[in-house]
Amino acid sequence: MESMLRFGERDCPVNGADFQRLARDAYERHARPRCMCRSPGIEMYIARVGGQFIVKRMPGTGSRHAMSCGSYEAPAALSGLGDVLGGAIRSLPDEDGTIHLRFEFTMTQRRPAAPAGEATPGGQAGQVASDGGRLSLRGLLHYLWSEAGLHRWSPAMHGKRNWFVVRKYLMMGAQNKVARAGLLGELLYVPEVFSVDAKDAIISRRIAFFERTRTGTGRARRLMILVAEVKKLEDARFGRRLVAWHLHDCPFYLRRDIGDRLVRRFAPELDLWSAYPETHLIACATFGIADSGVPAIEECSLMLADSHWLPFETTSERSLIERLVVQHRRFEKCLRYNLPADRPLASAVLSDTAEPVALYVRSGDSPSDEEAPSSPDDESGLREWFWHSGQETMPALPPPRC
Repeated sequence: MESMLRFGERDCPVNGADFQRLARDAYERHARPRCMCRSPGIEMYIARVGGQFIVKRMPGTGSRHAMSCGSYEAPAALSGLGDVLGGAIRSLPDEDGTIHLRFEFTMTQRRPAAPAGEATPGGQAGQVASDGGRLSLRGLLHYLWSEAGLHRWSPAMHGKRNWFVVRKYLMMGAQNKVARAGLLGELLYVPEVFSVDAKDAIISRRIAFFERTRTGTGRARRLMILVAEVKKLEDARFGRRLVAWHLHDCPFYLRRDIGDRLVRRFAPELDLWSAYPETHLIACATFGIADSGVPAIEECSLMLADSHWLPFETTSERSLIERLVVQHRRFEKCLRYNLPADRPLASAVLSDTAEPVALYVRSGDSPSDEEAPSSPDDESGLREWFWHSGQETMPALPPPRC
């Protein structure tokens, strides 16, 4: 549903002819428009992206919007978002719309490469889950995916997602976010869609971006953040190399110890990627440029997404998402962020029912799973649907509202 916004006493849809003028005025006055999906309206904020003004929901307010509203988001308690809001992700933006992020991974390379067997600076390549005070690489990737709206699905999206669309919305989602290392939009490298006609221009822009990593003082070298779809992860002469789609001429080098830990830590994801050819494997990594000019990954996390770019963790979750898409349902995929693998969370939330319904997939054999609180904290108040995938066929899903 197209959002209706209230600027003072004036109502205007997001795509209305007067939106940019009203948004510019609100931005300059540090005023907050209200989304009128529910009375008396929910405060939003205005962000400036590439000379245009866009309206965004205030952090932590997504569940207050109507389910039919584009700003609706499932309660944070159902996913890992609730664990990082207010800490790793500041709960309220500044007056200019900036949201502050705290990373647990380092954004500088402070010493030469460690001998094989030593830990990488600033953490492990596997990016094991952490507390909610700082975002892990996986947490950052999930946050970007959420800000880009790529965790949502409606039937109208079928056949409309590709890397051009994914990249566009990831870059938009990175705007107005700042970390200690700088503006996220200036730290983030997402490969452009390769085009033979634009090859030289694309390579020139990539080289210019990579040159930013050469800035620094003393022995410290700046690192950047890569988000890309993995095409190949293979052995190299002295380690491993990651080849991304649309970057066939620019492989990323991984030291042997980093590459080996990555393969061990993400063995389940790599197995599923191999088993389902239509699956996308997304890498989120910090990288720098070696003196030789070769991009080298320092830390890396991996995420699986289905053919519609919807994230999933297990074969059961993949089956659930496939069923939802085939049945033309509207839903939101819940993301783990920093939560460890043994922490239960909802797989998805239906948004086309009379009231939102949290969907849980359990693969364990314990019949007590359904009796225990299923979400990270039992405060969502939503109806729940369970599927014990190891014990039964998938139950019928709650029907959509008429």
